[in-house]
Amino acid sequence: MVNRKVLEKLSNRELNNYLKPESRYIAEAIEMAFEILKQRNVTFDTSETERIKCLIENRREEEIKIQEEKSLEHKDYITENPHAFPLQNRYLITMFALVFGAFSGSILLAYNCFKLKKTSSAIGVLIFGLTFSILQILAFPYLKPMSDHNNFSLRKSPEMLFAAIGFLMLLFVWNEVIPKKLEYRQASFLLPFLVAAIMLSLILWNYNNWFSSFLIHRLLQGLF
Repeated sequence: MVNRKVLEKLSNRELNNYLKPESRYIAEAIEMAFEILKQRNVTFDTSETERIKCLIENRREEEIKIQEEKSLEHKDYITENPHAFPLQNRYLITMFALVFGAFSGSILLAYNCFKLKKTSSAIGVLIFGLTFSILQILAFPYLKPMSDHNNFSLRKSPEMLFAAIGFLMLLFVWNEVIPKKLEYRQASFLLPFLVAAIMLSLILWNYNNWFSSFLIHRLLQGLF
């Protein structure tokens, strides 16, 4: 988002830099600089006007293309091809991190790393998930006084805060360890089922209140 007031403080010479063929400014900034100069009664001949309009249009097309490429980078390429790698999908992994804690999501992501023969990444992911969960358990008693059990906002619910951080961090780790635009097929749901069953059992058992900071524990408390 370009701040017009900032551009209006620039001199004509500085604004003209936006309109040069080698300009790397975004389309919105170039167009705004052009409009400001015209408002200041700076005249442009027909050929120069056409060149600037082409510059703006080309830059806008470049920006759209870049945005499309970025969106494709973060797209899941799930296929039915039996020869593709069998992996747990990103949505499932991040949902596990959100509901059952970061360690459960890290187990599924580590499975993917092992399938892709990235052993060191798999170990790193497991260490991250375990470390995050331990820190979550240790930090929760200090944040519990701010908890409002009738409110699920980040400010009043430490459980939601931890769940959101774990979700975002697992998403970041996925983007770092899984190759971009990798086609894969959905792996068996047996591992996610076992992880969910074990985590749910531990959370229900909740030895020494270890899992009271987990979002699913809070949800279960609301139900019962």
